[in-house]
Amino acid sequence: MDNADYCLIDIGKDENPIDHKNSHKMKFICAGFPKTASKSASAAFEKLGFRVADYIETCEFLTEEWLEYMEGRGSIKKVLDAYERNNFDTNQDFPGNIYWEELWRASGEGKVVLTVRDNEHVWYESWINFFEQNFKGIAVNIATHLAWHGFFGKEIYEMVRVGIHSVRIMFGVDCCFEQKALSNRFRANARIMKQRYLSHIIYVKSVVPEDKLLIWNIKDGWEPLCKFLEVPIPNDPIPRKNTKAGELFEEYSKTEFTQKIKRQTLRNFIKFLFAIVLIVILFQVYRLTA
Repeated sequence: MDNADYCLIDIGKDENPIDHKNSHKMKFICAGFPKTASKSASAAFEKLGFRVADYIETCEFLTEEWLEYMEGRGSIKKVLDAYERNNFDTNQDFPGNIYWEELWRASGEGKVVLTVRDNEHVWYESWINFFEQNFKGIAVNIATHLAWHGFFGKEIYEMVRVGIHSVRIMFGVDCCFEQKALSNRFRANARIMKQRYLSHIIYVKSVVPEDKLLIWNIKDGWEPLCKFLEVPIPNDPIPRKNTKAGELFEEYSKTEFTQKIKRQTLRNFIKFLFAIVLIVILFQVYRLTA
């Protein structure tokens, strides 16, 4: 796959084209790569009154529709219906930022916010540092395997599959469940990943009309963003999120969705222990009667 092929992927003609007169239209589309201050951008959008489907919201409400679409089993209309059903105004992070063009065209070709970093080197260092600081140790490897086998519930299992598809499409890197090996793949493909970051920006600029596109570095502050979205400028500074190791997951751990996953995990763990105890008992009975 060439460096820019990912942005030209054709997943087939949608058999259920959207009737724009009667369909929900997202207020704007986010097209930025991960680690372009996307979490701070989401906090900024929320402060401006927009409801954002970032990673955790996507995981909770949208994975089934996205996975069906990414695997060719569903339509973009069904994805947008899920956004509408849950009253989201915009997307953020995987996989919406990969399929930003499909979302944009299907929702009426409105405004697009493309978050960026100072350059491709700053972006790559931010990505690799985030990954290596937050995904390390045997516990992460075990948790990833358990998630892949559905131990944490249907939503997490589906989001792992979405993540595997997303990383492959956006970065050209095949995922694996050993995090050190995956980190090595990211480092070995650093040049290609940087080229994909740059080609993504070029492609977005080539598709979206200038008057509908905001290329926004969070360093630019509120003014260009608020002018573009036609909302008042807040007095407070832009919120800063996900700036240090562990911060994002600590924030996620406080959500109701995460609490639900913990309850589901506890139930599965109890079932697992019960099965082990039952197997041991049956084995002992077999030994005594054999």
